[in-house]
Amino acid sequence: MSDHYYTTEVEYRGCFFEIEVYYDYSEGGSNSYGSDEPAWVDVDVTSIYGAGRTKPVSKRLSSALMSEYGQSITQSIAETHGA
Repeated sequence: MSDHYYTTEVEYRGCFFEIEVYYDYSEGGSNSYGSDEPAWVDVDVTSIYGAGRTKPVSKRLSSALMSEYGQSITQSIAETHGA
């Protein structure tokens, strides 16, 4: 499991529930280390858990959630790190 996680509420098939998105995060470019390259951020979602649960959601549900919410989740995560 990753060290970082982000909690958010999602709606799937008419049900609202809270999830914890575990991820790896890295950044580079001009915003760090004095680099001349453009700034970049990489967010890699590693697993999704129901909030307070000890087991990840099924692969099928994880894929469905990432298809619907993946872009907004990764953007929100990047924003929490100041990107």
